[in-house]
Amino acid sequence: MAQTGKLKLELNLRSKGWGLSFDQDRLHVTAIQNKLNQIRFTGNETIEGYEEKKEEEMLEFLEDFQAKFHVKRADAYLVIPRYQASVQIVDFPLEAKDNLEEVMEYQLGNYFPGDLEPWEFFPQILSKTDQLRVMIVAVKKEHLGHAFGFIRRWNLKLAGVTLDTLAIVNALGRTEGERHGQLRTMLLNFHKNGMEMAAINQGRLVSSMYFLYPPEEKPQALMRHLENGFAISRIDPNDFDQFIWSGTAPEPLAEFLTGELNLPRDVWVDAAGDPVSPTAMSSFGAAVTGVLDKPSLGLNMLPEKLRKRHKRLPVILGTVALILAGIIFLGLEIKEYSGLVRENNRAQVRLEDIQGRMNELSEARFRYDTVKEESDLFLRYQTPYLLSKLLFNLSQDLPDDTYLISLQIRRGTELKIQGESGSPYDVERILDGIPFIDDVKSGNAITSGRNSDDKKKFMINAKIKLEGLR
Repeated sequence: MAQTGKLKLELNLRSKGWGLSFDQDRLHVTAIQNKLNQIRFTGNETIEGYEEKKEEEMLEFLEDFQAKFHVKRADAYLVIPRYQASVQIVDFPLEAKDNLEEVMEYQLGNYFPGDLEPWEFFPQILSKTDQLRVMIVAVKKEHLGHAFGFIRRWNLKLAGVTLDTLAIVNALGRTEGERHGQLRTMLLNFHKNGMEMAAINQGRLVSSMYFLYPPEEKPQALMRHLENGFAISRIDPNDFDQFIWSGTAPEPLAEFLTGELNLPRDVWVDAAGDPVSPTAMSSFGAAVTGVLDKPSLGLNMLPEKLRKRHKRLPVILGTVALILAGIIFLGLEIKEYSGLVRENNRAQVRLEDIQGRMNELSEARFRYDTVKEESDLFLRYQTPYLLSKLLFNLSQDLPDDTYLISLQIRRGTELKIQGESGSPYDVERILDGIPFIDDVKSGNAITSGRNSDDKKKFMINAKIKLEGLR
């Protein structure tokens, strides 16, 4: 991004890079070229059913790719797919940047309730304005171990691992240049069973929401997910300058988005103006992140000791010297060190006990806040307005031959309706379409009415979404 009165020059010494992206049973591999700080898409290949392939077959595939595009094993960059991660975007005080990991660990129970042991957590700073906005990325250890297991079997030496969303944002920033800081972009990141909606506002990632695809016969559920995705971005859908599609959208969903909602499919191009295939975007973003010395979103999940990218000789020599000095120091201070270790173990036990209690308090606080929020909503809408709006909608939408025997609202959100109608199934369908009514279910079998006409008795239970009344 241009800066007034300053010349900003960035020099990247890496002229080539490549990225890998797991997508269910497919492995996408993309190579790029970085010439004069201009990123060009040079090739992409996909292999299906990589988990079932023989090790020799996968080694041959990857070695042929490296030879074809002249890339090195140690420059490979891997992305974790969005569906394998849980994400929370939170705000901390600016002072937290000096000890972010400690602050984050203390607050994890508030943002990720439950057992934290199976998860690894990684912070990514998104912005520093009045507050420190941080994306906390949670990935299960088994997913990381699964990916690293394949990397070891394929004899690759990774330079880094990041989330596919962050990699794509890095690549957009590099290929779009100064325009990236002026555009509002909605990234639609499609996977086999679900999709992500990530909003980028003037160069900054502001939201990321992932949801599973609802059944095709429930377009209202899909619309609710899409509305939520736009709502958390705090950007009006009409104000987005472009919609970037990544991955492969199921055909019915693609037709719905382009036909019913008229969402565009903007083409992403590299520095040479060549289009980047949607299926290659995640691995393309990984490759771009790998060649950048300081990517804007530099989250790297790979432990430092496992990063195999070659360093300059002075750095290696300095590291060796520091290691030797550390060994000598430890040899001289071994007795004191042993005492410190024992004291540290005792302190660790106490700390774990305190952490356990803090987690219990955090969970209790979370349950309290949840109940309080429901209570506040109940008190706010426990007025004639709720009943009048409900009756208005029913009188407008229900069939003319329908009349209600009873209507009950329990605990502010539980709705029970009994009545008779010539079209009881239409009644259930119409209730399901009212925006502030959800989870519509028939309470019992539909039976004949009290009179000799064709009307049928029905009983329907539903939930009132108080927030939908706003």
